[in-house]
This record gives sequence, C-alpha cells and structure tokens, in this order.
Amino acid sequence: MKIKLAERLYLETEIPVYQVEYFIFSWKPFEHAKLKLRGYLGAHISWNQEVLEHASIQLSVEQEGKIQVIYHGYVAAMNLETIGKFFSFELEALSASCLLDVEVKNKSFQAVEKTYGEMIKEMVSEHGSQVIRNRDSDRMIGYPVFCLNETLWQFINRMGKKIGVYVIPDLETGKPNLWFGMRKGKRISSFTENDFSMQINPLENDDRIVFQVKDRNFYKIGDGTSYLGENVTITEVQGCFEHGELVFTYGLENKTTCKPCKQGIEMAAGQGFWGTVKAVNNEQVKLALEIDHGEETGDYYFPWCPETGNVFYAVPEIGAKALLCFFDAGQEHGMVVHCMNREHKTSKGLENKVLKTKEDNLVQLEKKRVYFSQNNQNLLEVHDHDASTVSENSLSILAKKKIKLKAKRINISAPEEIKLCQD
Repeated sequence: MKIKLAERLYLETEIPVYQVEYFIFSWKPFEHAKLKLRGYLGAHISWNQEVLEHASIQLSVEQEGKIQVIYHGYVAAMNLETIGKFFSFELEALSASCLLDVEVKNKSFQAVEKTYGEMIKEMVSEHGSQVIRNRDSDRMIGYPVFCLNETLWQFINRMGKKIGVYVIPDLETGKPNLWFGMRKGKRISSFTENDFSMQINPLENDDRIVFQVKDRNFYKIGDGTSYLGENVTITEVQGCFEHGELVFTYGLENKTTCKPCKQGIEMAAGQGFWGTVKAVNNEQVKLALEIDHGEETGDYYFPWCPETGNVFYAVPEIGAKALLCFFDAGQEHGMVVHCMNREHKTSKGLENKVLKTKEDNLVQLEKKRVYFSQNNQNLLEVHDHDASTVSENSLSILAKKKIKLKAKRINISAPEEIKLCQD
C-alpha cells in the first residue's frame, strides 16, 4: 500500500500503516542504511504478524517533477503496543545490503591479475547483486585473498578499508547493490553558508574537515558542489521527518581528502589450508583448496618450502594433498610446507624413491632401507635394525672426543690391517 505522509512525501509498504509520526534514516559508507520509524496501524485493517517480518519499506519524494526514492529497505525489528483502537508501532529497517550480511563464508580468490572491484563483483553476483566500481581508486589484487569466517558484507568492507576506498550500499533499488569506491554523482547547486557545523578529524598526515549542512532537497552520496570556497563531495546523508516536515542533513568533505583511512585488518598468523595439487612449475605448486570445495579459483603458484628442506629438489605430485600455511599476519606470504598422497592405502610411488646423478652417485629410499652409493664403490646402507658401510679406499671415523660403538656383535674386516689409534 502507498500512503501520502506529507506534501511531496510518500510511503510504500506491505504494512497497514495508518499514520507516521516520525522517522529518521542514515546513509553512510561501510554501513547498512538504517531507518527508524514510529507510527500507528489501522485497527480496522486485517493483517498478519508474518507480513510485518522482513516487510519492504520505501520512502520517496516528489522532486523536480519526478518521484525520487530516498530510502528502500527491509524491516529488521518491530515493536507493537495497543492504544485504544490503534496499534502503536516502532520499527527498524536496513537497506538490502543486509542480505549480504547473513551467511558466513570461507573462500579463496586466486585470480590475482584481477582488481579488488572485479573480485567483489564476481563474488556477489550469485546473490543477484551488482557492483559499480570506481576505476580510479580500484587496484590489482597481486596475491591471493581469503574470505574467512565472515559474511560477504564484512569481507567487502575489509577489502575497502584495506586499500582505502569507500563501500557504499544502494539506497534505491531494494537490491543488495553497492559502490566499491566513491560514487561519481552529479554537480548540484551550493548549500546556504549561513548555518553549518564543522568537524575536524585526523587523516594520516592531514586533517579531514567535514561540514554538516541542512537542506530540504534530497541529494546522494557522491554528488559534488562548492562550499566555502572548497570543492566538496557528499559523504553522508541523514533524513529526518518530524511534525510533518522532512529535513536532510549532509556531510560535505573536501574532494582531496574524501577517502577512508587505510586499515590493515588481516587474518592472524599461523593459518593453514589443505588443498589438492593441480599443477607444478619448478618449485611452485598450484592448489585447489578444500575451502573452495576442491575448485580452482585462479592460476596462482605458491612456493614449495617443506619443513624438511628441499635438498633433493623434490616437488609434490599432481593430485597429492598439500598444506598451505601463512606464518605471518596477512595473506601475502603463503607457502606449501607439507604434502601427502590423498589415497593413503595406494602405493602411488611412495615406497621406493631413487635419485641418481650423471656421475653415477645414487640415493635410494625404500620402505625399510636407505641406501647411498658413490660410483658403486663407497656404500652406506641403513636398515630398520642395522647399518653397514663399505669403502674401496679408506674409511675414517673422526671425533674430537669419544667414539662409541655398541652392539651385541661388531664385525670389522680389512684385506691388510686395521689400526685403532688414540692421540
């Protein structure tokens, strides 16, 4: 139903509203647009409690001969009280961006050649959302990014604060659309300079000056004008309806300082993720991580740095299960440190390994034996329960202190002589 609240002001909702006494809404970057509304329901109109839950609320004004939506959201909470033949109510509503703030996600994004805006646009598309990115402030990802135990809305805000760009929810369509970066609005006429307040906040190495001005016309975040000799942009909007009068309050900020402070909110050190090796390039591997349900999300190669070192220059086989770790805070320095065959019961080349050089030197790793050979002359063989060594030339055992050989039986043989010396 659509009702007229005042001259040029309309409310459209499924809720059977009889009268609205008061409402106030706020529209700011990094926050859902919030609405608080107080009024009365008609007692003679039948309605269902379920209709009130998550009902749509749309406010619009007639401006310049057109109907302009100034708020479109959904009821998040509502209180009812009986007063005579009417029901007094107070409700709170949120913009449709709240639909991105429900389900907790775990996901990686490894297409590092894309920008943050392109990544976010791809991630929210499954929710029917559209993203308008500011190409001037958007930048390349450069390394894999992880969404961990957070909603998409929390993740998008974190990415915006990380690179210093605004995240602005859509206020008109009733869909979870947003701007990533400051909205590029229109040029508007200047506000009166007779009545304003001013806030001064620190911004890195400069001061951020925000003018607070009031007006009866509706403008949007991103619209620009001149004020007190400065080129300013609207960064905040508040609308208040009381005693039949609607007044808007705008936050104006100099265009040169119109950006949020960067906040390096990153995941904690020590995070680890299992995945499957999909490709190998020298000593780097590409993974399809389990948090992505085994699907590849890009073509990034992580360095292979096993805990044991990589003296043999061995790399995981394609299809093996591998562990990706981050040893410091952030997501820039991940490395694969461990791998294992996904099918533990199969003998996928794990029982016997041989490394042979062109000089005919050999290292053989078997299930119960380790074998070293140099030109088939000098041999060292270690079994589970014994060890032996053979040399065609001399065999020396040197120590600065003691040499101790202990066994039930020790055999030492030589074709000529054996010398045991002590200095």
